[in-house]
Amino acid sequence: MKKIELITKKDSYEFSKYSYPSRWGSYFYQLNTIFSLNPESVLEIGVGDRVVGSYIKNNTKVSYTCADVSSDLKPDVVASVTRLPFEDKSFDLACAFEVLEHMPFEYFETALKELSRVSKKYVVISLPHFGPSFQFLLKIPLLPKIEFSFKIPFAKKHIFNGRHYWEIGKKGYSVPKIISTLEKYFVVKKHFVPFENQYHHFFILEKNEMTHFENLLFYISDLKKRRILDVGAGKGSFLIEGARLGVKISGIEYNQKNIDIAKKRAAEVGLEIDVIQGEAEHLPFPDESFGFMNFSEVIEHVRSPEESLKEAYRVLDEGGCAYVSVPSRFGWFDPHFKIAFVNWMPRPWTYTYINIFGKHKDYNGESGHQRLSEMHYYTFVQFKKIANNAGFTIEDMRLLKIKKRYKNKILRFPVYLVYLFMRSWCFRAFHFKLQKI
Repeated sequence: MKKIELITKKDSYEFSKYSYPSRWGSYFYQLNTIFSLNPESVLEIGVGDRVVGSYIKNNTKVSYTCADVSSDLKPDVVASVTRLPFEDKSFDLACAFEVLEHMPFEYFETALKELSRVSKKYVVISLPHFGPSFQFLLKIPLLPKIEFSFKIPFAKKHIFNGRHYWEIGKKGYSVPKIISTLEKYFVVKKHFVPFENQYHHFFILEKNEMTHFENLLFYISDLKKRRILDVGAGKGSFLIEGARLGVKISGIEYNQKNIDIAKKRAAEVGLEIDVIQGEAEHLPFPDESFGFMNFSEVIEHVRSPEESLKEAYRVLDEGGCAYVSVPSRFGWFDPHFKIAFVNWMPRPWTYTYINIFGKHKDYNGESGHQRLSEMHYYTFVQFKKIANNAGFTIEDMRLLKIKKRYKNKILRFPVYLVYLFMRSWCFRAFHFKLQKI
C-alpha cells in the first residue's frame, strides 16, 4: 500500500504560506455553495485554516462538524475520509474542499462512497485543476459586467510534490474521467471553475436516489437472503456494499490489480470481502452455488458472452436469476468513450471517429481498456437470442419498472409505446433480469 503523505503541521496554514487573494475568492464560493443548498447540518473534511468552519459556526444556526486525519489540527473528530465514524445519512451536506488530491487516486472512489454514505442528500467538493486559462473581463460604467473564462488543455504528467498526488488537467486525470467517476455515486448537478480562482474546480453533487444494490431490491425483494456472485467485481464497490449489509457475497475478477485495490478499499472501511481471480467463461464454483449473479458493465468485456451466460446458468440454483447490463449497439451516446453517434456507424470507421475527438485510451496498459471494436454491443433481439440459447428467460427491467409504477393499464400503455420506440437508440444500455428455467 502506498504511504499517504498528509499536511499535518499547523504552520502549513499560516497566512503567509497558505492564503493568497484567489483563495479568498474560493472561500466565497465554498460558503455560497453550502448556503445555496440550505443544509441544517454540515460535515467538512479537512480543518484547513478554519475560515469556512468559523464563519458557519459564528454566523449561522447550521450545525457544523469538522473531521481531519491529523489530531494536531484539533478537529471535532479525528478520522480519515476513507473511514468516517458516523452513521449513514448523519449530515444534510458533506464537503471536502481541496482535500481529496492529498491521497492517491486509487482512494478517490472510497472517499466518495464514504461522503455519499454519511450525507443525506448533497456533497460538495473542490479539486485542483491544473493548466493555463483564458479570462476576459469587461466593466463599463452603468452597464452589466461581462466576464468569462475557460481552461486551456495542457496534459502534463503529474509528479508528486509532497502535497498533491494528482490534479485535474494532468495526464490521466481529465475532467470527463473525474465526472465519470463521480457519476458512479452522484448526480453531478453543477461543476464550475470560479472566475476568481482558476485553479479550483467545484462540483455540486446530489446523491443517487438508490445504490445499485438498493435498485436491485426493487426487482428482487429477497436479494439479501440469496448467496450472490459479483462477476467482474472490478474495484469492489458492489462487494463492499453487500458486505456492509451482511449479505453472503463473493466476487470474481480477471484483473489482479483490481482485486488488490478492492481488498484495500474494503479494509479501509473495516470490512473483509471474498474475491478471487478468474474469468466468467470458467467459473470455479460447483453447480447451483448461487441464488443471484451480478453482471454490471461486464458482459461487453468478456471473451465470450455466450460461454459466460452458459456458466452463469450452471452455477445458479433453481429459481436463481442474474442482472446483466448490455451496451446498446445503436445507442446514440457511447458509455465507454463518452462520445455521440459512434454506435451509428460501421465498426471499421469508429477508430478514426474516436481519434478525431481525442477519446482513445491506453489499450496496452494494466487497466485493460479495450478498443470499441473488441467489445460486445448488442441489439435487444440479439442479446435475447443468446440469453435464451443459454437457457434463460429474459425481462427488460425498465419495462418491469414501468409496470410497477403505473398500476393502471390505460395510463401504462402510452408509456410502454414511447419507451419501446426509444429503447434501441435513445438509451446507452439495456438492463436485463435473466431468470433460470
